Amino acid sequence: MLEKIGKIQGQNLQDLHNWCQNHRYLLKPTISRYAKGRKELWIRRYCDLKKQPTITEGFRDERLEALGDRVLPNFDIGLLLLYQQGVKINLHRDHTVFSSTAVSINLGEATFLMAEMVGKGEKLQPQCYHLTDGEVIKFNCKMLHGIKAVNQERWCIIFWHLKDIFRNTISKIIINKI
Repeated sequence: MLEKIGKIQGQNLQDLHNWCQNHRYLLKPTISRYAKGRKELWIRRYCDLKKQPTITEGFRDERLEALGDRVLPNFDIGLLLLYQQGVKINLHRDHTVFSSTAVSINLGEATFLMAEMVGKGEKLQPQCYHLTDGEVIKFNCKMLHGIKAVNQERWCIIFWHLKDIFRNTISKIIINKI
């Protein structure tokens, strides 16, 4: 369900925390209805998460994009997230624009929840995974997942590939801008 694929440590971890703090002013309130109080910044591309989504250029940063390409080669879109104390994201599946694999870099402490759908009328019993500072995870974002309310500030950087149909859409938008 969830695979721990790496850990950022030492000076690299401290530098990433500093980068996040230095770019805090760029964050906007989330557009997700599942994560009230969360703040976000779309990386490389922006998606409005509507039923008929529009994908446009997002925030560009060489360092962050190089990191994304290391953990998810040729990623299409990413999201820098800030969860302040008490903020959570309810169980959800990621938008249909995204392929099923997501890679997330955890900065801080969090309890990640993941659950499979069960039969109608059965109570959902998500599995809990404790995430530590610097952990890099890979998971199927089409399965129900979420984050319990955090006890202290937590950052997260998540990367996805777009489904081919949406990747073609963004290519046309970028070509039309030139």
